[in-house]
Amino acid sequence: MALTGKSKVVAICDPRLMKTFRSLSDSMELTFAVPESLESLPEEGVLVVDDECYRLLEGHSLPPGLEIVKLASDNILVKTLELIGLREVGVVVAGVDLGLSVNYVIFADNVLLKYGSVREVSELVKTLMEVRSSINPRSVVVKVGVSPAGLHETFLTELLNSLRGSSFDIMLIDEHGTSGRCPTSYVGRKTFKNDDIKACVNIALREGLRLATW
Repeated sequence: MALTGKSKVVAICDPRLMKTFRSLSDSMELTFAVPESLESLPEEGVLVVDDECYRLLEGHSLPPGLEIVKLASDNILVKTLELIGLREVGVVVAGVDLGLSVNYVIFADNVLLKYGSVREVSELVKTLMEVRSSINPRSVVVKVGVSPAGLHETFLTELLNSLRGSSFDIMLIDEHGTSGRCPTSYVGRKTFKNDDIKACVNIALREGLRLATW
């Protein structure tokens, strides 16, 4: 079932699931429409629904040209990636920039999956574990921006302790000049007001020193 290139219509009744889908769509720059009624559904395209909305649609005559994609909390990452044509992920890469917060982006191959800021290393590790569990990539690489200021030293100790036995790769990346414009070589959002998130993107796409497979 080829989903790319087709218009996406989204009917998700669970507000938390819809919030997650909107966030992922923002990262991936996936465009979609929300129908106002059954009569406003297009004749062709992809209809994205959760279980609750699907039950409401059962018994109604839907346009035959609509393909149904069902989302749930345990498959939303996989299904959203499929909507943009990525069915199997080779590597998940996290780019991390340190400051007052732990700023990060997460790529699934060349697709921007998530971005944000957390206060604790454990929050980032939890997110990475959830992503790995959801999409089952062949490998996970965490790239940490380093600078003469040495902000990374305490963070790395906490990160390595948190990831012990996880088989994640850790890389150190020179963060000099990373707060400039984001490159155009990946799929997803490229305009950020936050320089720390810009830095995370550039860190994730740079090569550096492989520290360990932990």
